[in-house]
Amino acid sequence: MVNGVRSARAKNKSVFFQPLTLLDMVVYERDGKGIQRIKEHRPVRVFQAIPFDVIKSGIALFMTEVLMKVIGEEEGDEKLFSFLEYKCIGYLEEEKMSKYFPLYFLMELSRYLGFYPHNNYESEKYPFFDLMEGRYIGEEAMIQQQLIMTLRFSKFFSDCLDKELSELEKVGMNRQERKAMLDWLIRYYRLHISNFEKLQSLEVLEQVWGGN
Repeated sequence: MVNGVRSARAKNKSVFFQPLTLLDMVVYERDGKGIQRIKEHRPVRVFQAIPFDVIKSGIALFMTEVLMKVIGEEEGDEKLFSFLEYKCIGYLEEEKMSKYFPLYFLMELSRYLGFYPHNNYESEKYPFFDLMEGRYIGEEAMIQQQLIMTLRFSKFFSDCLDKELSELEKVGMNRQERKAMLDWLIRYYRLHISNFEKLQSLEVLEQVWGGN
């Protein structure tokens, strides 16, 4: 909790509390309280791009909502933080936006959450991705069709896994296919994260994200 953050004379400027802003903070912690009070704060870096680019700010809002839903522990996680700071926030702030970035974010984030997909794809033997099992299966192992990626998107998904962001441009999905893959990934998260409910920011993301 920050007092008076939106007042005209506030010492604590609301710009410091935009999505994905990195802060050093001194916080009063009281046992039994769900909301703690911030005593001091300062920005680790001042964003020059994210708040002023409609595409990047829309993606930042989406990322923030996802992170709020999937991170529940209070303990620090240095590897996850490093991924978010350098591979995600740093990329948003410094680089030209890739059409595949939201997909890359969700796929790589699942690695730190413990359910990164097993890419055992084989076109003849294991051509379908099982969302519940997190791996590829054959047609004879299919039980619930709604939990299995279609043949086409199973191949797309395999092509995306274990790739750096720069490599994803070679996958060749168009805007509608990228949107459909995002829907598959969100469905995957819902199966593996309890209470992963509807994302309010998804509509904003879909409006600003895409291209050809």
